[in-house]
Parts: sequence; structure tokens; C-alpha cells
Amino acid sequence: MERGVDGVELDVQLSADGVLVAFHPDRLELGTNGIGLVNARVWADLRRLSVEGRPEVRLAQVKDLIRLDTAGTRRWVLDVKLFAAGDWVPYLDRFVAALRALDAEVAPLGRLRVECRDLEFLTRLHRSLPHLELGLVATDPALALGEARGRGIQWVVLPLDRTGRHVVRAAHDLGLRVSTFGATTRGDLREAWALGVDEVQLDDPAALPAR
Repeated sequence: MERGVDGVELDVQLSADGVLVAFHPDRLELGTNGIGLVNARVWADLRRLSVEGRPEVRLAQVKDLIRLDTAGTRRWVLDVKLFAAGDWVPYLDRFVAALRALDAEVAPLGRLRVECRDLEFLTRLHRSLPHLELGLVATDPALALGEARGRGIQWVVLPLDRTGRHVVRAAHDLGLRVSTFGATTRGDLREAWALGVDEVQLDDPAALPAR
């Protein structure tokens, strides 16, 4: 935020008691001193875990991170990671309910968008929160455009190395915007903007000049 980014993308998982937690890997041992799935642990347990190699750093709730943007001017992109410890459909419904509660609580503080690789989840979320902007994450551009069209999805989220000008034009012709991920350098940024994409998700904010 100090570098003036337009938004922040967070990988989001659901705890056993319905708390939205910022965490990427499928298992806790791949980044913390805990074990198992985030979805198998309640927040009271998760909050005591520390990040691997940095014992002073704890896991965070998504809503607390969003509150760091006190001006409420940034877009918050929630990349939903689905790793269920129990039955799939009830898990999806609980995740949707948690996002609905988050939207009601923090919407005045910023602009939320949700992206996910799972089309079933996005469809359920659209039915529950039709005003929310949704993005379909995919590695196959042609498949992504076909699946996103007419499903209440506004964005396709594609890897930079699979995104070309023809893909961006095709998406725009369908009324879809394009976000690209995998950019790490200023050169990657220039390449992405030259393609005509609508948004770049930058892995390393140090590639941006400080404002």
C-alpha cells in the first residue's frame, strides 16, 4: 500500500468455524508450524500458529487485513482456495455465507472482488451476492472465456505467459475483463500492459516505484 498499489490480492481459506483466513498452501505444514487443513481447525487454534521461519508472524483474518486500508480506496481481490475437510456442498455453502458476512461488514472500507478456479463455487456465490464482481481463474484462455460467458462472471484471470493480444480482444468482445498473474518484474508489467489487459496482479511490489 505504501507503493500506491490499486489493490491487494489475498489467498483466502475457511476455518472450521467459518473464519476467512489469508493462507495459500493446501496444508498448514507447508508454511506454518501447524499441520492439516485450515478447514479442519478453528480460528482459536489457527491464530496461535506462526509462519515457518518467522515465529513473530501469525496468520491473519481477511477482515483485519482489509481494515489496514483506512482510506478505503483499494480493491481487495480474494482468491478463494477450496480445501474441504468435510462434505463438499455444505463446505461451499459455508464459504459463501462467510463471504456474504464479510461483504456486509467491510464493503464500506473497500471494493471486494472474489476469484476462484471452481466454477461451481462462483455460480453459488453469484446467486447469493449478485452484485459482487467475480473472476474465473484458469490456465487455458479459450476454456476460461467459454466457461465465464453468461455466468455472471466479469473477469477472467490468466497467467501472463498464456495471455496474448488475441485473448484480450476475444475477452473484451464477450464483455469480459482480463487480469493476468505471474508478473514479477517491471519488464513483466510493461509486457502485460502492452497486451491491453485490464489488471495486472504483481507478485513483487518492489517492482513498483515508491510513491
